[in-house]
Amino acid sequence: MKYTIFLFAVVGLLFGGWPYLTLRQLDDALAANDHEALTKLVDIDSVRQQVAQSLERDVDSALGGENDEGSILGWLKNKVNDLGTQAIQDVINVTWTRDKLLSKGAFKSATSYAFFESWDRFLVRLGTHGDNPIHVYLQLKDWQWRVSAIHD
Repeated sequence: MKYTIFLFAVVGLLFGGWPYLTLRQLDDALAANDHEALTKLVDIDSVRQQVAQSLERDVDSALGGENDEGSILGWLKNKVNDLGTQAIQDVINVTWTRDKLLSKGAFKSATSYAFFESWDRFLVRLGTHGDNPIHVYLQLKDWQWRVSAIHD
């Protein structure tokens, strides 16, 4: 019985420390400007999807939630969304991600919070609450922690 409890404790500690190890790798890759390592640590497709969803919400907020295809506003909204989608594909890349993660200073020193949101989602806050922090989400996918979203 003691060994079972000990085994569960060790597994829990290893799992709990795993995303922090990924943060260390991310910090090292950012400091070294290692694009190859960043590519492995960032799920760029998930980041693009998150930015696209955020853009769509902003457009809906600015132009209204109704999407009447026959109206000029509906047409404009569709065009803005189409242009935004193309811009996201062109602009959101590993370099953009690196610049965003370093926008509050060195990654390690800018980190003010890092903890689990759920067993497969980890939140990192860069900067403080009063300083427009950046929230970075890591997701456990295919047995690897990777950056999946960046929110301003």
